[in-house]
Amino acid sequence: AASGVRAVIYPAAIAVLHGTWEQVSAGFVPGGTTSNLEFVADHLDPGGHDEPISLVLADPQTSGGLIFSIAEDRAADALEDLRTEGVAAEDVGELLAPGDGWAGQVFLR
Repeated sequence: AASGVRAVIYPAAIAVLHGTWEQVSAGFVPGGTTSNLEFVADHLDPGGHDEPISLVLADPQTSGGLIFSIAEDRAADALEDLRTEGVAAEDVGELLAPGDGWAGQVFLR
């Protein structure tokens, strides 16, 4: 929010562990996940995606994943370099300039 930018996340590009969707659908969700989702609810536009996607993206656990941003004209080279080094890397979204009243918003697309 302080940067004034908006973020777009592509849920289909996010790697999840095998069995994740079944666990979430069965209601096995860490308490911190729902707290995280409630915390960002006013800044999140799920874009028609169902709740399991939002829950998975709000999960407080990590297996060492890292998200970073890079200039669009350098992204393809960065992905290629990471993959060459054996890193599982994907383009999972983009940052957009502020819109009318939308600074700090996260959109799922």
